[in-house]
Amino acid sequence: MAYTYTTPWLLVVTELLILVSITESKVPAIIFFNYNKYEIRCGLAGFDAVGVACCSTGTFEMSYLCSEHNPLTCSDANKYVFWDAFHPTEKTNHIIFQTSSTNFVYQMAYICMYIKWFLLTQFLLTLVARTGAKVPAIIVFGDSSVDAGNNNQIPTIARSNFGPYGRDFSGRKATGRFSNGRIATDFVSEAFGLKPTIPAYLDPAYNISDFATGVTFASAGTGYDNATSNVLSVIPLWKELVYYEDYQKRLRAYLGETKANQVISDALYMISMGTNDFLENYYTFPAGRQSRFTVTQYEDFLIGIAGNFIKELYSLGARKISLGGLPPMGCLPLERATNIAGGNQCVERYNTVALEFNGKLKMLTTTLNKDLSGLKLVFSNPYYIFTYVIRKPATFGFDVTSVGCCATGMFEMGYACNQNNLMTCTDADKYSVIPLWKELVYYEDYQKRLRAYLGETKANQVISDALYMISMGTNDFLENYYTFPAGRQSRFTVTQYEDFLIGIAGNFIKELYSLGARKISLGGLPPMGCLPLERATNIAGGNQCVERYNTVALEFNGKLKMLTTTLNKDLSGLKLVFSNPYYIFTYVIRKPATFGFDVTSVGCCATGMFEMGYACNQNNLMTCTDADKY
Repeated sequence: MAYTYTTPWLLVVTELLILVSITESKVPAIIFFNYNKYEIRCGLAGFDAVGVACCSTGTFEMSYLCSEHNPLTCSDANKYVFWDAFHPTEKTNHIIFQTSSTNFVYQMAYICMYIKWFLLTQFLLTLVARTGAKVPAIIVFGDSSVDAGNNNQIPTIARSNFGPYGRDFSGRKATGRFSNGRIATDFVSEAFGLKPTIPAYLDPAYNISDFATGVTFASAGTGYDNATSNVLSVIPLWKELVYYEDYQKRLRAYLGETKANQVISDALYMISMGTNDFLENYYTFPAGRQSRFTVTQYEDFLIGIAGNFIKELYSLGARKISLGGLPPMGCLPLERATNIAGGNQCVERYNTVALEFNGKLKMLTTTLNKDLSGLKLVFSNPYYIFTYVIRKPATFGFDVTSVGCCATGMFEMGYACNQNNLMTCTDADKYSVIPLWKELVYYEDYQKRLRAYLGETKANQVISDALYMISMGTNDFLENYYTFPAGRQSRFTVTQYEDFLIGIAGNFIKELYSLGARKISLGGLPPMGCLPLERATNIAGGNQCVERYNTVALEFNGKLKMLTTTLNKDLSGLKLVFSNPYYIFTYVIRKPATFGFDVTSVGCCATGMFEMGYACNQNNLMTCTDADKY
């Protein structure tokens, strides 16, 4: 049923019945509150921004791109629905918790400022206590929406154990939660009278005594599909289950067989994942799952995995399970920022997929509840409350939907993609670039125009005596080969790919030669591992140059050099020289003071780490004043 504003009481009753059902609560009475009596005004929630996130520009950044040293991150996260490009703020997490895990009444009480925090908490805890809810532990599986720090312990870039993440967490500690503070499962734990936070299973700071009342096995970046976890080298779902089986052994050793089995049976299990399967896997790598499944087939594929996972949990003793659905994933800041053709609005086809998938998850819960005796499986749907906030921001007091908290933004592509920005393109098709063969077509057209202008004889002399300069190759490796593992990497080793490109370069030069070119400079690759973007993202390497990229540049340059020798022998009258920028670039970068430079690790434009093109706009206050120093 579509979410409307005329059915809040139906949602109240529905959510209350779900809570009572799954926790085996005994409710002697239901008490309703008259909102008018308490003058609850939902427009006073205090949110200001919905279309962008708090961190940095709020359009693209997450994880390492949200640096604690970034002065442009918003000062008050409570004004923002989203913390980074993918994840909600602590306040939004609390709203989602109150709607999906408890009931709509609490959610409304929270957003409306006339109800005090401590009164809400007392009311919730009193309800749990008086109804005799049997929830001795909260056990969590999923992705970054519920990861409390497991990724801190594995080699992946999908981490958030640094500021400004966690700046509103107790002790201002960046735990690995993808939020400024607590996440939804933490609020669930607290609501059931357990700890206010749920620890990560791999965190060495905790032991089985901590995990006995709650634990999360979640891993940011993962999904139902094993291929999704491979994208960022994170923990796949099957491995989360392995960790859970290990947890059971440790729990039995700690509590004893009987008590541990009781905890396992009475615990509330929460599952939250699926967004990455679509946004980070299916839609990102067309040569991957898209080549095997239509989106509908892929939904069914994931539903099968979800069903098998729940059956595995059931076989291991789980009986009370909350299965989380997808949010309106087309409205995440990153998707809106890149939806240039759509005026930076939500990507509705992604939202449609979320709705379809949620419908299938709902049907799965019905089927499994029938098939598995004693199972109490509920579908927890975050879609409509997220949509409610995003579609009707004024209801919650939002004022700004198109720009972020930070003035110019750390990564100004966000502003270049803003619907109110004069720099936003009017024709998204113009953002496809010209392939090399098309450059040659333009050159042939140039020759025709030159002959018409100068005459055949003089034009031919210009064509023969001109100096032709070729400079390319870096994008082939950094923007293609290394960026899309399911593309060229799936067909070539890097050495084979170098040879593939050398073949193309040779054919191109032969084409130029056949058109009259005789003096050609063939440019090599710079130390591409030392470009600011590569250094900025080389966190594990201390933001130094990425040497494996530099090694590839050297290898490729060597092959270009051999190509020049071969072609000079084969093509009569050709004067082909190899122009190698590698060593002078390296010398300048390693010894900048020799040339009067001050800065080599970042660029002059904006922050100098990521920006290019529209991201470097003339109104950016952060662009350096003296480019000669860079």
